[in-house]
Order: sequence, then C-alpha cells, then structure tokens
Amino acid sequence: MSDLYVRRQNGHEEFFSFKTVKPNLDQTAEAMRDLLLLRTTFPECEAFFALPYNPAGEGNPYGHCGHSIPRKLFDMDDTDFVLLGSSLWNKIGDNPNNYQELLTIFEEVGNLTSQRIRREYFGIRD
Repeated sequence: MSDLYVRRQNGHEEFFSFKTVKPNLDQTAEAMRDLLLLRTTFPECEAFFALPYNPAGEGNPYGHCGHSIPRKLFDMDDTDFVLLGSSLWNKIGDNPNNYQELLTIFEEVGNLTSQRIRREYFGIRD
C-alpha cells in the first residue's frame, strides 16, 4: 500500500508511495487509490505521492517538465498530498536541510567511487 512507513516519536504516522518522476496513468491511479484508502482508514495519518526529484528542476512547478499524466489525478503543487525532491527528503528526515545534506553525501561518495572505478577497473592512475 505504501513504500515507506514512518512513525514519529510522538506517534504520528506517515506513508509515502514512491513512483518514478514521470509515472504512467496506472501507477498514478494506484497511488491515488492507496493514499485515499490510507487517509480514510487512518484519518490522523499523512499519506503522500512521493517523487524522488522534480524533473522540472528543484523549485519549479512540476508542470514545467511537460509530463501531464499525474496532473490528471493529483494537484502536483499540493504539498498536503504530493512531495517532490527536497520537500520529500526534508519531510522524511524531519529536517529542512536533509535534502542538501544527502546531495553532499552523494557527491562525496560519487567522487570516491569514481576514483576507485578509474583506478581498479580501467587502470587509470591520476
């Protein structure tokens, strides 16, 4: 029904239904059905349609990416139901800096991994 369940220390429950950033109509309808079921079964919870990043670019309206399918069922700008990119990761981490911290970690790990691949798999020495 959801891909991620979070129960906060205060008992508040959150459900996240992750989809690709350009989901098809079937995926979007399934997420809508699941979110409505969760919110009616557990009225005190929060349930979200979760996209890991915004294909229109961080801070831009989702509609700018040119993909209209999820907008047939969701108001993609309604953060009570839809979380994109930074708003998603900051919500999960319960911290307004979580997204930026994740990007920093990914960059550091990526640099280390890239160096290792170049050295161990391609024999390139810097």
